[in-house]
Amino acid sequence: MSAVDKVSKADPKNQGNHNNGLSDLGRPVDYADYQRDLKLLEEKLTSGMDATYAEKLHEIEQRLVDVRKKKKQSINHSAMILVVSKHLVIRRYKVEVEHDLGDGLVCDIYAYRPAGGQGTKPTKDFIMEIETGYVGPEYAIDPNKFLKARAARKIESYSQYSKKFFIGTPPHNIVYIPEMFLKPREKRTEAEIKYWNGLCAEYYKNPSLDFNNSKGHIEGLYVINVDSGGVQSMDVNSYMKKYPLVTRFPSWKRF
Repeated sequence: MSAVDKVSKADPKNQGNHNNGLSDLGRPVDYADYQRDLKLLEEKLTSGMDATYAEKLHEIEQRLVDVRKKKKQSINHSAMILVVSKHLVIRRYKVEVEHDLGDGLVCDIYAYRPAGGQGTKPTKDFIMEIETGYVGPEYAIDPNKFLKARAARKIESYSQYSKKFFIGTPPHNIVYIPEMFLKPREKRTEAEIKYWNGLCAEYYKNPSLDFNNSKGHIEGLYVINVDSGGVQSMDVNSYMKKYPLVTRFPSWKRF
């Protein structure tokens, strides 16, 4: 799981595994089960797939398994990464999962179209972070508030490393997208900047964020259906129209 999606139970403002070694259903993480489930999903996704693409997806699956050996990783999280990876691979994207961006950040997915000539930069590159919607027991009395802060932190922290930034999430989860990130920097008000600075400071302090100089942006979301192996990409406005925030955040502030 990426650094932004990790918060320790002992000290919510310090980074650590956000679910404290538990799967998203609360069961102890078991490496053998993780490996088996991810393999089963890979077989499902590659059924009838071109051999070249299937091999690329297998390499991604192996990368996720290798990462799981070193740190606790939710199978729910990895399953969504694998489904998105298939969607991108067959569209001729080069996909790198658990990609090190430097500065202590590791993004879930970095995807790009390989450049034509040697030494030229890749084209159409973007970063995606997966949001499962999981909330640990330490946030049982403020789950929505915590999820708002986590979404804002992900957008602010990761989007600066790529021209485009997306969040991937399952259809049963609704991601809170701060309106501040949909505006040009000069249109962002002092009130909303103060609000997001204060909210994120409640949950995160290492490193702290300063939305006064924010360059955060988000282009869209990928709705990931692991059951069917399908992905639907949409721009932010389309997502917010289809998944209105009032269903999860009935008293949400327009920030």
